[in-house]
Amino acid sequence: MAEILKFVYALIIFLSFILAVISEDIENCETHSDCPHYMCTSPETPWCVAYQCGCY
Repeated sequence: MAEILKFVYALIIFLSFILAVISEDIENCETHSDCPHYMCTSPETPWCVAYQCGCY
């Protein structure tokens, strides 16, 4: 039983590290001008959709 709990705790810690790394790549925004232009390749332009920058 103790081994299962240790495994679950280790899995939770590992997943939280993965989520922290992934969330750093997402740019937060309120308007289209908040999005950096370098994040998109031509002909795409950065847009703010649902408070996250994306290339469209």
